[in-house]
Amino acid sequence: MSDVKGIVLRPNGEREWFTMDKEDWQELDRVLGCRVFTSVSPFAGNEHQGRVSIFVDDEGLLHPDSVGNIWSCVICPLFEIPQVLFGNIVLLGGSDSVGDVTDLQGDIVNLLPPSMRPSPELQITFENAEDE
Repeated sequence: MSDVKGIVLRPNGEREWFTMDKEDWQELDRVLGCRVFTSVSPFAGNEHQGRVSIFVDDEGLLHPDSVGNIWSCVICPLFEIPQVLFGNIVLLGGSDSVGDVTDLQGDIVNLLPPSMRPSPELQITFENAEDE
């Protein structure tokens, strides 16, 4: 058994570390909460390409009760992904020389906020261009 560490980003704004056997992809199904997953790659030429593996529910857009993941607000611009991601998002490291996924590295994790859950002090204001 060969373990690999990654982060699951939940639609409610929480994130948590997990460990899985990189030889048992059914574990990834369980972490994502789906039957079939797909890999989403950073845009070609993105500075993080090859350093992060992103996995999502392959049918996430098709579920009537599925919601956009709030982490998409960070993940999509950071990795230049042109579409909102739905359901849980899993981040693992890039591939090693034989194509096996690796641990997610701290410098990638440090690009993410610790949480996307709103704090009790959160205030949202809207500026009206007509008021100026």
